[in-house]
Amino acid sequence: MGVQEGKHVCGSKTTASGTEEDITGGSLQKVLRTYDRQSDKLKEVYERKIQDHPNFNDVGFILTDYCTDFYDGKQLTIATYI
Repeated sequence: MGVQEGKHVCGSKTTASGTEEDITGGSLQKVLRTYDRQSDKLKEVYERKIQDHPNFNDVGFILTDYCTDFYDGKQLTIATYI
């Protein structure tokens, strides 16, 4: 399986002949895009909220796990995908 630019999941598979076949097109991609936008909006609200935390400079690295991807240069699940 390979990663495709602009996809939210592994979006292709290599067939026996060596060609790639898109497996996430159409309605699945539409659903993923919809919920990705909703999730990003919630994360942005959370980011604004935690910036006012009195100890943000000391414990912000813990609080930012649920911010938008790469908000603080890390991503909670990045190790899963690499």
